[in-house]
Amino acid sequence: MSPASKATVIAATFALGFATAWTTKPTAPPATATAGSPTPGHPATTKSVRPPKDGPDRLAAGIIKQLDEASYDETESSAILSDISSAGFLEIIQDYTRRAGVTGLDYDDQQKVQKLITAWYAKDPDAALQWVLGLAKPKDRQEFLTQLIGDVSKTDLDTALTLLREHGKQEDGGWNVPSNLVQELGKRDAATMLRSLEHFISSNGSCSGSQIEFAPGFDFRAALDGFADIQARLAPSQSLASIPTNLLGEWAKRDSSAAWAWLQEGKKVPFNDMEVFFNGYTRIASPEEVADMLVEAMALKSVSSQKFELAWHVLADQPSASMISRFLESDPGGRDETLQALFAESTRGTGGRFDEFKQLLLREMSGTERSAVLASRFEHGLVPAEVSFYTPLLRQLGHSDEEIRQMLPERK
Repeated sequence: MSPASKATVIAATFALGFATAWTTKPTAPPATATAGSPTPGHPATTKSVRPPKDGPDRLAAGIIKQLDEASYDETESSAILSDISSAGFLEIIQDYTRRAGVTGLDYDDQQKVQKLITAWYAKDPDAALQWVLGLAKPKDRQEFLTQLIGDVSKTDLDTALTLLREHGKQEDGGWNVPSNLVQELGKRDAATMLRSLEHFISSNGSCSGSQIEFAPGFDFRAALDGFADIQARLAPSQSLASIPTNLLGEWAKRDSSAAWAWLQEGKKVPFNDMEVFFNGYTRIASPEEVADMLVEAMALKSVSSQKFELAWHVLADQPSASMISRFLESDPGGRDETLQALFAESTRGTGGRFDEFKQLLLREMSGTERSAVLASRFEHGLVPAEVSFYTPLLRQLGHSDEEIRQMLPERK
């Protein structure tokens, strides 16, 4: 029987005890406890009940100090963890959680406890899993379990998948699929990815994903076709719980023609749409090629707002004067309409590349076009921060202060 399966059988037996230990937080001094006590809940939360320095947590305190000192040395940390017994892991974790409980851990201590749980699982899977499953609060339990499964997937993908199937279902019908696990699947082939992730179907329609790396020769068409087929068979309220968000984008980097052809087939896979295609394509194509492809993509959309939303997404992703200029030359629509619609979209984002795109777009316009575009977009006036942003740029472009006041009226 696998560690995960055995844990399932015995977890129920100890669940009540764990929950009670957690919720009642015993206040009796733990002087009679022995190192390695099997109680997975939290001891007393007050410092007054900590044992003396020659008590049972002296070893834990010493090892914690060693781990803190070796926190940036993986080799040294691994050597320290390898010498800890199963009972020792429990004692150290209890020492971390004694004062604030699992929920009260700060980020650094939480990461340390998670590292201890993973190392404990490698030495004694049943005991470590029992402790995690015995945590009283679902949020704590699921957080540590998700991280544990993700860590296990790096060395034993099959066991991680078994743990996820047996313990990863949420009360609301969703699944916590660790991103580390999906990352490991990306190192395999499309068939393994599909066979693994098709088990995790959210009944509440929730779907999550992350960008991952893919193995050389990964069959993106097979993966996207497979995910599209699975999704098409599901009820409206269901969804695959996890899908890589950059399948189409990575395919566009490796074979843009094939990825573009697949996109035209109209199949639907969450997170993998035309915008994601361009996320990859803009990394390997020239600005002129991107502009031409963008015009072609816009022609496939029937709603004007969707066309310019896509244009803004692509052009502002990696702002380029030559790309914007080529797009304005190639766009078959009227120039005035294009400038106004594209600038209106550009004001949805601020900072960084979004501001850079606005500046480049305004530079592509004549003085008359700038006046018309700004008047159309800001007919109700601008807030002071917006006036401060556009004023220096308009001065650089040769507009007088009087022209700028007319072009940038402050909101009443």
